[in-house]
Amino acid sequence: MAFRFLLVSLNIEAILGEVTISERRRKLKMAKGQHLRDAYEATLERMRGQKEGRSALGMEALMWVLNAERPLHTSELCHALGVKKGSAELDSENIP
Repeated sequence: MAFRFLLVSLNIEAILGEVTISERRRKLKMAKGQHLRDAYEATLERMRGQKEGRSALGMEALMWVLNAERPLHTSELCHALGVKKGSAELDSENIP
C-alpha cells in the first residue's frame, strides 16, 4: 500500500513540475500504467539533469535517506548534509 502512495506522489511531483497545461497532460498520460521502478528512474534522471551542485546534493541526500537506520527528520538530514567528508564537525554555514 505504501508503494502505491509513493508512486502517486512521484507522479504528481513530475506532473506539477511541468509549466504548461499541455505538458502536464502529456505527463499524466505517461504516468498511467507506470510502475514504481519507472517512477524512480524518472526521478533519478530529473535529479541528474539539474546543475552539478544540486544534482550532487540530491544524490547525497538520497544516500543518507536510504542508508539511515530509521526515518530522518528534515533537520537531521540537513545537518547530516552539512558535515563534509573528512570533517568531524558541523559547519553551520554549510547546511543546505
